[in-house]
Amino acid sequence: MARGTRQNEKSPRNANKNNTQCLFALRYAIKNVQLASLS
Repeated sequence: MARGTRQNEKSPRNANKNNTQCLFALRYAIKNVQLASLS
């Protein structure tokens, strides 16, 4: 059980890192779409 809880503690941290990367990717994609629409 202790091993499982340790893995559960690590997983949310990794998920937060993935979420931040997704946010940056979304912002980058939105900027590209805006530039494409202007041109």
